[in-house]
Amino acid sequence: MSTSRLFLVTLMLSAPGPLARAGDDVAWGSFRGPNGSGISSSESVPPSLDPEQTLTWQTSCLPGYSSPVLSEDYVFVTGHEEKRMFAFCLDRWTGEQVWKVEAPAADDSPYKGPNSPVSSTPVTDGETLFVLYPSFGVVAYAMDGSERWQHQTEDFKVPHVMSTSPILVDDKVVVQCDQDVDSFLLALDKGTGKQSWKTSRPGVTHGYSSPAVYRPEDGPAHIVVSGSFQTVAYSADTGKKVWWVDGMSWQGSTLPVIENGVLFVHSFVPPLTEFGAPPISGSFEAALEEKDADGNGLLSRDEWPDERFQQLWFLYDLNNDDMLGEEDWNEAIRRSEAKGGLFAVRLGAEGNLSEEHVLWTYSDRRGMPGYASPLAHGGALYLIRDGVATLLSQEDGSVLSQNRFGEPDSYYASPVVAAGRMVMAGLSGQLAVIDMEGFETLSVNHLQQEIWATPALADGQVIVRTEEGLYCFEG
Repeated sequence: MSTSRLFLVTLMLSAPGPLARAGDDVAWGSFRGPNGSGISSSESVPPSLDPEQTLTWQTSCLPGYSSPVLSEDYVFVTGHEEKRMFAFCLDRWTGEQVWKVEAPAADDSPYKGPNSPVSSTPVTDGETLFVLYPSFGVVAYAMDGSERWQHQTEDFKVPHVMSTSPILVDDKVVVQCDQDVDSFLLALDKGTGKQSWKTSRPGVTHGYSSPAVYRPEDGPAHIVVSGSFQTVAYSADTGKKVWWVDGMSWQGSTLPVIENGVLFVHSFVPPLTEFGAPPISGSFEAALEEKDADGNGLLSRDEWPDERFQQLWFLYDLNNDDMLGEEDWNEAIRRSEAKGGLFAVRLGAEGNLSEEHVLWTYSDRRGMPGYASPLAHGGALYLIRDGVATLLSQEDGSVLSQNRFGEPDSYYASPVVAAGRMVMAGLSGQLAVIDMEGFETLSVNHLQQEIWATPALADGQVIVRTEEGLYCFEG
């Protein structure tokens, strides 16, 4: 990094952080901490996450991809044992298990894929823990593990299992359910579990993002949702659509982040042809004329025998009926045409913000994350891809720096930061700590276990969830 760029980033680090949301008065109560920002108020982070030097406790746990969340005294996480799903509570300071409860229903989802049956991260306000079970719905637990209420939903139609995480907004638990048919946004009363409102999201297919919250100067909070082809904000009071931004890709996978009244949305998915799928173009009628051997007005698996297309069939067959209809066909064409990218949007207005309020876009695929959400901090935007961190200026989207840290790796965990140090967890178990002022790598260690979950930071602790256990590091 040049001296001028280093000076610029150093100045940016003093800027204020994002607005908080309900439930963020606890240490790290939701996925990726306050408002999904990845930013902790913790005053220290150990310079090295070394199992030999800074590890204070570790414990085994059932497998799962959900991330740990924290209250003042407890760590909460979910896990599964074959088709049975559980929520756990551990003592934050010793790692000892306090309680373990089983979900009301087993995992009987017909959809299988790379996700875990417990990929959704719980949320807590320090008094109640709210868990989204993909095969059941939302269950609320008191701090002693007793059940307070449950709200059952219909089966989620998500190919790789539901992995969106619930959030707390004022007195509501909010769940984003983007699925191949009948997508919706749901708000439940956090005290009773009764439905406050439910808003349909037409034209939205399956995604894996979770909402963020924007609080305008006047009126109710806005629930910001990244999804197919649009990012949309809904009123937290009524669920009505308030504003939107077009131009997104067909699938949302990362969290929208907000800093200083600007929304940053990473919405990019490579076209399916890059995964070996055959290109789909032209009219559905023409496709029927060419391939509809039995003349039933639909395309079956047998009528399109391409091997790779068969493997990716679930991405085209939206209602899982083993047939492709005109709606499926048109959706496939929409997906092939959607470019997406990373968008910076000035907030504060209503209606369509796609033209006058988009400050800049970034589309260089070499720096575009796969699954790790961006980190907006101190005037810069941090993007993580394959062990390379790209810094963008929040003001104009220009590249400030690109640095490699550690060994090349895949990143499903998102970057998190506290006390001027960023923590990154790679899929291979690689743990890196980066000094953000000089943007230099302080340490790289390995846990020799896969890490899919995002670490939690609070009160000097860094809590890491691997495929087989939990690790607590302290400085």
